[in-house]
Amino acid sequence: MRLLAATDFTGDGRADILAANTNGNLYLYPGNGKNGITGSSVVGSGWGGIRLIAADFNGDKKGDLVAAHTNGNLFFYPGNGKNFASGSVSSTGWTNMRMLSAGDFTGDGKADIYAVHNSGDLYLYAGKGNGTFHTSRKAGAGWQNMRLLSEADFNGDQKSDLIAIHTNGNIHAYSGNDNGGFGTPIVTPPQSSNRQMSGCGWVLRYDFGAFHLNRCNAPKSYVSCGACSPHFYRRSQQLVGDGEMTRT
Repeated sequence: MRLLAATDFTGDGRADILAANTNGNLYLYPGNGKNGITGSSVVGSGWGGIRLIAADFNGDKKGDLVAAHTNGNLFFYPGNGKNFASGSVSSTGWTNMRMLSAGDFTGDGKADIYAVHNSGDLYLYAGKGNGTFHTSRKAGAGWQNMRLLSEADFNGDQKSDLIAIHTNGNIHAYSGNDNGGFGTPIVTPPQSSNRQMSGCGWVLRYDFGAFHLNRCNAPKSYVSCGACSPHFYRRSQQLVGDGEMTRT
């Protein structure tokens, strides 16, 4: 089973999981709001090898899918709370995009996409709020050594930030400015052993395929100790690839 995407697909305010079996079947696992799930159902087939990201791309409060197919077309699949409608082509030329992350990076209330090209260039695709996107603009370079990309508000300012994991294990945290740009990244190297927490710092969890910021009473994979200091330490979960994880 391969973890593909996570968001509120059912419209009940709880995060759900989408995963694909090796045969290409797409499974929906509704969340229970307590880091657990309540069963599963098959919601599609033929999804093997397709790169997916999830967000509410059309503003109806239900999670949708955007999929980069092997032919380079980007498809939009609107969610209806139970499964997904037929896809429509929303963009082309995505063959060489290797990592995708969705979030409101422009601060207009519409889901956008950041994509890393095989060349290492980072592109922003601002969402129109209907499952399609404006023409891309280059937002950075030198991302060829990043192996994971995820949106998170790690500093609590209600703006979408970007978290990237370098191949050397360093965590790069880029604070967003709500205009599609980022500040200088805060880089935290991997730790040789778990760090004990004291006080009331913050916890950054890799949870259901995305990063979440929480108080220190529930430590998970990467944590930041101190008064909201955005430095992260490896905990009981280990990131193993783009959107996948395993426990140690």
